[in-house]
Amino acid sequence: MGQSKSRDAEALTREQAEKLYDHVRAIESLEADKKDIQDDITQRKTLVTESMPVQKDVLDFVLKRRKHSKGILNNFDTMLQLVEEAIAEVETDHADDVRERISDAHRKHSEPQRDLLDDDGEQDGEGLVGAPAELYN
Repeated sequence: MGQSKSRDAEALTREQAEKLYDHVRAIESLEADKKDIQDDITQRKTLVTESMPVQKDVLDFVLKRRKHSKGILNNFDTMLQLVEEAIAEVETDHADDVRERISDAHRKHSEPQRDLLDDDGEQDGEGLVGAPAELYN
């Protein structure tokens, strides 16, 4: 099986034709069985998802995981946890940076702009037109 020999076209003997016919019938039978089995699997999944609080993608994930050995799963779970922790750390750092930039921007805009005040702390008439001078004292 699986051999790929380049052959010139030639007629089959009666014995080869009978063997070929047997193989074709066996493959057709297996294909029919395969379809029946797939239909049974689909019906079973539907039964589970309709009768229990389990989503189809979760069920598929569980079935896929059960095909692997415990060692492979443990290694995968460890790697997954490390990756998720690394991403969470980066997200936290990024969120802290964003909060700090927002805070700096807010502080910059809420602090009096000294260059717009005269020596007495009064608005010098330039810049913030209409802003009450009390804000800067």
